[in-house]
Amino acid sequence: MIFIDLDGVLADFYKAFSAIIARKYPGVPVLSHAQVRGWNDGLTPKQIDYGWRTVENSLTFWRGLEPLAPLSVFRRLAAAHKDVPVLFVTSREIGGDAAWGQSILWLEKMGIKEPLVIRHVGRGRKGELVPIWNPIDMAIEDDPRQALAYARAGVEVALMDWPYTEGTIHPNIHRCNIIEALSLAGVPE
Repeated sequence: MIFIDLDGVLADFYKAFSAIIARKYPGVPVLSHAQVRGWNDGLTPKQIDYGWRTVENSLTFWRGLEPLAPLSVFRRLAAAHKDVPVLFVTSREIGGDAAWGQSILWLEKMGIKEPLVIRHVGRGRKGELVPIWNPIDMAIEDDPRQALAYARAGVEVALMDWPYTEGTIHPNIHRCNIIEALSLAGVPE
């Protein structure tokens, strides 16, 4: 079984989130996950709060995100996700059930039919899912806290090699890109 995070792995949440803030606060750079060095990356608490309030009130934010992974990754996942158990695990708590439904619609738009999406609320707590869904062969993640939670629970983790993941070290963590992560997880090409 493979757990795959959405934001920062498959979807470019940060780019859409920073664009919302930049529309209200000119001068705020619109950055991709591949560019940021930390969660706030120069954003003020007031700007972040504004961004979350806007996301919370949006009926389309989550399904409108740009893909972060190449389309070949989605084709590979679409071909394999029924044979290789793939669960898309997200911490999207803002927007509640609407965010969960939009996540499914987004994956289907990307070509993955009937995806299994698990919404787990709580930053750094995805490791709590391990006893419930064991055995998990691999978790593909971008959040260092989540990666460490999985790793400490005994799961091999493919951690996206972004600037903000530098310094995240554990014997079960392998920093790599999404193509390498799918190979590590045994997803056929």
